[in-house]
Amino acid sequence: MMKTFFPRPVGLVLFMFGFLLACYLIAMTTWADLEAAFFGFTSMANERISNFSCPVFLAEGESSNISLRLTNPTEKKLGATIRADVATAYSLRSERGRVELAPYETRTLLWPVSADDAVMGRFVFAKVYMYAAYPLQSAEAACGTIVVGRLAVSGMAYYWILCCASLVMLVTGVILTDKRQAISNERLNTSSARKLVTVLSGVGLAGSYAGIWPLGVMVLAILILAVTVLAFAVTNR
Repeated sequence: MMKTFFPRPVGLVLFMFGFLLACYLIAMTTWADLEAAFFGFTSMANERISNFSCPVFLAEGESSNISLRLTNPTEKKLGATIRADVATAYSLRSERGRVELAPYETRTLLWPVSADDAVMGRFVFAKVYMYAAYPLQSAEAACGTIVVGRLAVSGMAYYWILCCASLVMLVTGVILTDKRQAISNERLNTSSARKLVTVLSGVGLAGSYAGIWPLGVMVLAILILAVTVLAFAVTNR
């Protein structure tokens, strides 16, 4: 009897913990980028830079880098003027320089940030501008980092540990509850809903990590709605 019924409660617990962890990561990452987007940086372009990123988390006292990956898609040498702004607790730190790229060359630019730059003791905000350089149009992007306090590991190691744990728990939960469902022949098929939540969690984690905060907001709302419906279905079947 134990062999028949044991997998289901374990699977449901793992699935719920994985779901909550995914929601936490999506919410925190999206929150930081959303705050950065509306922080008050000067807006000078309509185009968005897609290859600009900040660390998701910083531990207290930790230093890291924001990065911008530039590519010259033309057959000619390209010169681009780049400006990076980092908001600190008391001022705006700005750096501007010109980058020369050979044909088809890709280069990654780095600017240092640290937990000491946190605004309101919680966020590190940064924005980068690329001035027009034919054939490239002027573009900009902003991103945010959350300071999470003292950790035994780096902020990004902490993020990846939680991210992997979330996905492992979600997938394991789906597998264990599917085994039980096959045995009991539940009339209400909640297996598909759990798989959908798992896929949406992965999409939300990927989107929020990539800095696409509108996607993070949308996926988070759908996840909460889907799990609410799933919980209602399970408790009332």
